[in-house]
Amino acid sequence: LFLAPGISASDAWDEGPLQAVPLFVKPEVSTGHLLVMEEGLAVLRAQREPFAIVSAVGPTRTGKSSVLGRAFFRGENENLFKSGSGVTSFTSGAWITNRPVEMKNADGEIIRVLFIDTEGFSGVGGITSRTYEANLFGIISLMSSAVIFNSMFPVDASTAANLNAHASYALQMAQALRDSK
Repeated sequence: LFLAPGISASDAWDEGPLQAVPLFVKPEVSTGHLLVMEEGLAVLRAQREPFAIVSAVGPTRTGKSSVLGRAFFRGENENLFKSGSGVTSFTSGAWITNRPVEMKNADGEIIRVLFIDTEGFSGVGGITSRTYEANLFGIISLMSSAVIFNSMFPVDASTAANLNAHASYALQMAQALRDSK
């Protein structure tokens, strides 16, 4: 789906250090839409071998960026996905690693993994609509091999209902894509 001719893997991600690049951003005016960034799209288009995507989603200011860094990038890349301080969301949109990271699965096989960090839900002080959050969650869920839902607190009924609403929206998106074929 994301493969496109004309971009070699070495052009997109073999050169330079591992870093996070923008994949989706929020428009200046809250419309609910996501703007696709060419830099992140080029990473996906450059893949010529099988790969997985692991994404982190959840409420704002719960440590999604830190969890990805500490779980998968210890050492010099631990702060690959930038994080801030205070009560406002630091990550905006969705950021993807500029190249896959090779990891071993339980059977010792090498798996190439791209990681995505996302803007949190229900941010304080930002211009974020429920439609935007649902669209971001939906597209990230559909793209991902595994989604990490990170929260600092026990998941209560309202969190589960919110997550269920976002998941239902993602399923509607998937059905609409299937129906359009």
